Amino acid sequence: MNAKAVNMIRQKICSKRGISAIETICIAVFAIIAAATIILSLLHYRDSMRTGSDNHLVLTAERAAMLNMAGSDCIVKDCNGKESCTHIKDGLSTGYFDHRSNSIVGELPKGYNESTVMTIREKQYEGKKGAMVIKVQYDGSQITLSWVKGK
Repeated sequence: MNAKAVNMIRQKICSKRGISAIETICIAVFAIIAAATIILSLLHYRDSMRTGSDNHLVLTAERAAMLNMAGSDCIVKDCNGKESCTHIKDGLSTGYFDHRSNSIVGELPKGYNESTVMTIREKQYEGKKGAMVIKVQYDGSQITLSWVKGK
């Protein structure tokens, strides 16, 4: 703004007539639009952070399964895949990612997803927030991840 415009605004505000009704309405509308823009931006940011958190959990689950497979046939943490292993059936090792311990466990944990739509390798899964867990399977050649209903 230039000095002339600032001086004109100052004269308007300081005059005995004050601000006209149309100017008051315009100021109120601009304030409402600004507040709505800020609120919508914050909501969008929150939703994108939730989706990002779920994506990071998928990557963590995959890395944990890879680590567990080193020296073992079973993807479940602290299981050697030998005689007492109940996680391997028909050559398929199955476990669930536990968000609290950041490890693969044999029992279905409580749900921990942040958003209602989760994506793994372009496949979408839907479920209520806090109700889904990551299921990890290994068939001897590749790891398969999916979102399933938790405990």
